[in-house]
Amino acid sequence: MRDNAYLIGNQFAKGHKPNSTSFRKGNRPWNKGRKGIHLSPATEFKKGHLSFDINPVGITTIRVDKNGTPRRWIKMAQPNFWIPYAVWLWEYL
Repeated sequence: MRDNAYLIGNQFAKGHKPNSTSFRKGNRPWNKGRKGIHLSPATEFKKGHLSFDINPVGITTIRVDKNGTPRRWIKMAQPNFWIPYAVWLWEYL
């Protein structure tokens, strides 16, 4: 009889048998011992490079709060320092 103790507490797998791809005792994952594996180095981020979709300082965006009200936010500094546009308007003008 197979031990299904690893399914205890897993609500998704409750009532189901383990599938054929689940690891069995003694099996070794293919990437064990390969720290820092690079399968596609041409498309990976290089050290010091920024993402292509980073927002510049001073840009404004409109976000909807939990009440459904649209609010405008302004980016003040990198990497992610945003304040409400109304606060910026009150303080700086």
